[in-house]
Amino acid sequence: MGLKKRHTFIKLKDFFLYAVPVKIGFTSGKILLSMSEREIALLESMKESPQQLRMRFVSPRFSHEIGLFLKILIKQIHSGNGAGNAVLVDLKILSPSDDFKTILIDLFQLYEELEQAWEARKESRTGIPTRLLQQAEISSALHLIIPGSGRYRCLVKEIGLTTCSLYISKSLAPALNNGIEQLSLEVVWSQGSFLVQAAITGTIQDTHQEGVKLLTAELQFSPALTDLLLPMIRMIEERTGDPPREDGGENGDSQSYNAQGGDSQGGDTEEAEIT
Repeated sequence: MGLKKRHTFIKLKDFFLYAVPVKIGFTSGKILLSMSEREIALLESMKESPQQLRMRFVSPRFSHEIGLFLKILIKQIHSGNGAGNAVLVDLKILSPSDDFKTILIDLFQLYEELEQAWEARKESRTGIPTRLLQQAEISSALHLIIPGSGRYRCLVKEIGLTTCSLYISKSLAPALNNGIEQLSLEVVWSQGSFLVQAAITGTIQDTHQEGVKLLTAELQFSPALTDLLLPMIRMIEERTGDPPREDGGENGDSQSYNAQGGDSQGGDTEEAEIT
């Protein structure tokens, strides 16, 4: 939460290497890189000499993206065997700026607040229907990631902090009914995307739309999703006085499932199924 996806780079001499943050603190961190043997050798030669790490932070709480350069030392390099290794790098952060420390403190406090809000609503089924997702800058289309199978496009019927209902292609039903319980959802919003861990609940239901099924899933705590949805969840709770219960039925808001359509945020047209 807070780091903009695909916008972290380590600067080595005159070029940048894409990195995935694993852990970032005030004075140390870990990043993951995919590197050739030649690049690993270059990285090794630069241990204990100051380098730069570029990061961008985003959050609905920030008025704009925040980009920072951090001065770092490469302390340890953990690599596997062969070319194209995934390399884990231990960093020491030198003289972290006040802006960097403030961002981390704000994000840590925000994480705690969001976790408490999620726990307080763990048994609630309050959800946001498709027509209101735009207010939270969330696309009504997301991707279902099935372990060992692939990444598939689907549409949201309703999504909350702890549950969601999704329209999926009928062709996915056999795979999901074949003992798969855990999956991931890639949620797309105006400033990027993030993953939410989910578990299938109940049976996959038929709908009135040909070739479309309705999948209901329980969601694990996601600080990013909670941060986006919580203001609308609270507004609904204030209006109703009693959080509505998601029953997974056909009543309520629905949207025609276009198996070939693009996401509501725009971009390339893609198939409903990606193999």
